[in-house]
Amino acid sequence: MYDFSNKPLLADPWYQKALALDTDPERRRDDTCLYAQFVETKLHDPKRACALQKANCEPKDQAACAQPK
Repeated sequence: MYDFSNKPLLADPWYQKALALDTDPERRRDDTCLYAQFVETKLHDPKRACALQKANCEPKDQAACAQPK
């Protein structure tokens, strides 16, 4: 709800808690890839998003790791 209410700083710890609860490795990896997009676009932290994307996303989904134009 915080994310959709434009309160990303309040949403972030809840996303992290939810990811920590997931015991299915494949689903956790997919969800962490989605979380990385949130980190990049809503928290504006491309460095952290890139690290998450490199560890959890396919190369085509590593937008935060792209070189600036």
